[in-house]
Amino acid sequence: MRNRKGIVYVLVVLAMLALVATVALAAEAVENGDPWEGLVVTFGGITIAWATAQMGLLQVLKGIKIGDKPLLGNSGMIWLANAALGVLGMVLAATQAGTPWPGALVQAIIAVFAASGEFEALKRTGAISGNSQTSSTSS
Repeated sequence: MRNRKGIVYVLVVLAMLALVATVALAAEAVENGDPWEGLVVTFGGITIAWATAQMGLLQVLKGIKIGDKPLLGNSGMIWLANAALGVLGMVLAATQAGTPWPGALVQAIIAVFAASGEFEALKRTGAISGNSQTSSTSS
């Protein structure tokens, strides 16, 4: 119970800090103009198509069995397959936009680690042990 109180205190302090920072940054933006003025974020057709293909491919790979064992038999293998497909899709999208493939590959790998977190990657692949609950259990 004491541990939960500590977490609540930390979260309250972080929320207050975020609120104060937001007010301060908003006041500064009014004086200097918005730094994101003119920023446009777009999602192209290849991104939407690849996301759908990636989900479908992952489901197909989950259903493949070699002997009696599934190809993606644990959460670590599912994470690796999803990450590999994500990197492939991001490289395809970046090269279609004119980025050279080595740079696109580095950007895609960094984006996958940023999206899923290095700790999550290491935990899922078994490099470190974690005490978190996962939806898949080993039999």
